Amino acid sequence: MRTVRTFSLGCEVSGFTIFLVFMNFERSEILKAKLDSLEIDDSILFPSLQQKVFGILTTKGHPLTSSASISLVFQALRDELTKRCDQILSQIREVYTDTYVEDIDNLAAGLKGELTKRLASAGAIASSVFLSSTESIRAQIPPC
Repeated sequence: MRTVRTFSLGCEVSGFTIFLVFMNFERSEILKAKLDSLEIDDSILFPSLQQKVFGILTTKGHPLTSSASISLVFQALRDELTKRCDQILSQIREVYTDTYVEDIDNLAAGLKGELTKRLASAGAIASSVFLSSTESIRAQIPPC
């Protein structure tokens, strides 16, 4: 016999549906923890990329005050943001693979929002690092 409960909102929900909602909530909490651990590294990772690029340029004897150094910092940050996107998508796939989802449209919208939020956060840090690390270089390069 199937048990159906009516909640104060007036909708009928079976015990199985409640389980699925709980399971998806549980999965979302797992995903959030995994993505939070990735995000913690951003404040260290992005500034270290700029230092790495400047270190390579110095080792090779290239001047730091050139448009090429600005371009290399930008490329390193862009590549790391691309990797971060791949890592986020990988975590989403890992958490939700083989999971039954009743409302795929709602889940897709939620995951899209989460991806957008996480990438915006990483992008803001990368942008801040780019602007601050290249400010003195940009000031020394004459305008075209």
